[in-house]
Amino acid sequence: MNKRLYWNSCSFLDTKSILHNTELNKLFFEKLSHKGSVPGSSNEMIFRRTLIDCLKNDFDFVLIAWSHPQRFVVSDTTQKLDYKKLKAESDNNFLPNQLNQLHGYNENPMANTRYAHAHKFEPKGTDDTILYTISLHNFFKQKGIPHLFLNMGKLDSNVLWARESWLSKIDSKNYLSLNDDDTILQKIQFSFTKYYIEKSGLNILNENNWVCDSAGHLGNLAIQDISNKIYEHILKNKLL
Repeated sequence: MNKRLYWNSCSFLDTKSILHNTELNKLFFEKLSHKGSVPGSSNEMIFRRTLIDCLKNDFDFVLIAWSHPQRFVVSDTTQKLDYKKLKAESDNNFLPNQLNQLHGYNENPMANTRYAHAHKFEPKGTDDTILYTISLHNFFKQKGIPHLFLNMGKLDSNVLWARESWLSKIDSKNYLSLNDDDTILQKIQFSFTKYYIEKSGLNILNENNWVCDSAGHLGNLAIQDISNKIYEHILKNKLL
């Protein structure tokens, strides 16, 4: 009950509710756990925050929920580069939790029509997410940190199939999908956001349903469900 959870995502898992009154509360102490999630995050920023936060802090378990692979980070040319701010970010215990506080960068969410022509196209979006996963997977193993990956965004299935030899570097027990017996290729093709949207049928969109909006942000039913699935997977695979 005194174990510390770290989790990182975009807005799809930007909630403290995964620990509040869920099965995960049996494993992790909410007051000591840390949410690194920031709305609008690209997978690159999830990777950056996770790597730095886990280098500077000790956690008992790390949960990474990847976002849409099309999102990406761009340099903010409207800012004058301030090296004291860069140093302050480096010296902080955690990376900034707001996008506009990360000095020198801007996120490029898919919903931002101003940048609609500049999305990260395939195969780069899915390729990068695979490489971020392999990098973090090896980092966690070297540090002895139990961890679990899952997809909220949808990776490109054809690119994943073509990169199957890369996926062999990821232990399937460290990836969550509906079926624990799936291969790593099947698991990394699965999107929980897509699953809950289909489950709801988009008939009722509110906080107490599976999803609360057409983008697939989790309602209370989905938060309880995904928390329980994470809990069951951790116990079944003896990740802790």
